[in-house]
Amino acid sequence: MNPATPPNPGTSPIAGRTTVRPEFLPESVWPFPLHSLRANDRRLVFTDTGGHGPALLFVHVGLWCLMWRDVIGRLSDRYRCITLDVPGSGLSDRTSRQDQTLDSAAQAIGALIDRLDLRDLTLVVHDLGGLATLAAVRPRLSRVAAVAAVNTFGWKPRGLMLPIALRLFGSAAMRELDALTGLLPWGSASLLGVGRRWSHPIKQAWRAGLRDRSSRRLPHRLFRDAAATSASTSWPMPASPSSRTAR
Repeated sequence: MNPATPPNPGTSPIAGRTTVRPEFLPESVWPFPLHSLRANDRRLVFTDTGGHGPALLFVHVGLWCLMWRDVIGRLSDRYRCITLDVPGSGLSDRTSRQDQTLDSAAQAIGALIDRLDLRDLTLVVHDLGGLATLAAVRPRLSRVAAVAAVNTFGWKPRGLMLPIALRLFGSAAMRELDALTGLLPWGSASLLGVGRRWSHPIKQAWRAGLRDRSSRRLPHRLFRDAAATSASTSWPMPASPSSRTAR
């Protein structure tokens, strides 16, 4: 992994934003700077690091930014790399049950883009990060140069499997089981998930970032929100890939 590099001169820290680093996340685990800003009266923690190349914004809502560790390590010598924990997840402030929505996540992502004045931006989105980020940039399309989408969707899902999966993982039974047992933090840190190539200290940090029940409930509430959203006409998603907005 490449050593952490500070933000380039054009991205100097925002006045008043503080740097935070919890004990469970030493630089050996996350060798990048941590900053924070206020979004809707919540502290939003983000990383802004790397070289002088194009800006890449990495987003996965529901879990937390440690999942991007190895990717940022490989790319930060050439690109400006930014990632965040939306409120309710990771290192950011916890939220009320009512605020654990895709809309709230989209507002936080939009606030970060605006505060950092990101332009010619490449979005790297995964899972429900795709829905929230595409909603966030809809009124900011002039700032976006490209999208790299991984295991996500940006239109109302059709067929049976995806809607059923969203409802299953968004169910109260699955949510409370995970809150009680920590099944998702442990499973995702295993050979079955993002932690398949991680060392033991990184896996420990990953689980520590998901140790409270509120953060464990968040991804399931977002899955439920995505299931409801996919059937709603109010969410800013086209009906199918063919009707996506072209830039």
